[in-house]
Amino acid sequence: MNDQPPIISLLTDFGLEDEYVGVMKGVIFTGCPQARIVDICHSIPAQNIARAASMLTTSYTYFPPGTVHLTVVDPGVGTARHILVVEADGHLFIAPDNGVLTPLLRSPSLSACHRLKMPSAEKSSATFHGRDIMAPAAAQLAAGAAPATLGDEVAPADCLEIEAAAAVVTPDGVTGEVSAIDHFGNIATTISTEHIAAMGAKVLVIIGDTTLERIHRTYGEVAEKAPLALIDSRGFLEIAVNRGDAAAILDCQVGDRVRLLHRSKR
Repeated sequence: MNDQPPIISLLTDFGLEDEYVGVMKGVIFTGCPQARIVDICHSIPAQNIARAASMLTTSYTYFPPGTVHLTVVDPGVGTARHILVVEADGHLFIAPDNGVLTPLLRSPSLSACHRLKMPSAEKSSATFHGRDIMAPAAAQLAAGAAPATLGDEVAPADCLEIEAAAAVVTPDGVTGEVSAIDHFGNIATTISTEHIAAMGAKVLVIIGDTTLERIHRTYGEVAEKAPLALIDSRGFLEIAVNRGDAAAILDCQVGDRVRLLHRSKR
C-alpha cells in the first residue's frame, strides 16, 4: 500500500500577479489537507490550449504514478463545454474538454475517460471553474475517490481534440515551425530527434535569415552571444544563443518556419 502523501500538479495560464493560483491551492488543501501541490507552470500564454497540451505531455511522465494533474487553460469557462477526468499511463488528469488533453486521449495508455458532473450554476462562478469545480475534484481524486464516482464514462472520440503543429518531411529535408519560446529566449521547434537522425550528420538549420551549419550538443560549444542549434531536453530541435535571447536576437516568434536541409540541397 502506498502511504505517501498524494501529489497534485498544477498547470495554468493564470500568471502569479493575481490570487487565482493561491485560491485554488487553498481549495485543494481544504478537500485534501495531506496533498502535496507541485506547480508545473502558470505562465502558459493566455488561452493557449496547444501550448498547455504540449507542456503537460512533456511534464507528467516525471511524476510518480497516481499523481493527479490539474490543467486549467479554459477560454470556454462558463459555457456548455465539459470537464474531463482522464486515466492514462497510471496518472489522473482533470482539464476542460477543449483539446488540452488531446495527446492523452490518443494515447494507447488511456484507460478511462469521464465527464465531470457539473454543479448547478448558482453553486459555481461562471468565470472560475478552476476554483469551484476542478480544484475540488482534484482534491477528491487525491483523497482516493474513484474517477467513476465523479462522472459518467465517455468515449474519447466524443471529446474535443486539437491538431498540434507538426514537422513535414519534404524532398529537401524537413520543414517545421517554432512551437514555443522559453524564459531564456530559447526557440523550441516541432522538428524531432527522429527527423534529425533520418537526415544524417550533414544538415543545415535555417530560421529566417540565419543558417546554422551543424547541430551542437551544448550551449558552451559556441562563442558567447553566438547562435546555435541543439537538441533540447524534450528531444526536439532547439535554436538558441549562448548566454543570449535567441528569440529577440533572431527576431523570431511562435509559428515561424524552421527548415532542416541536407547541405547539398542548399
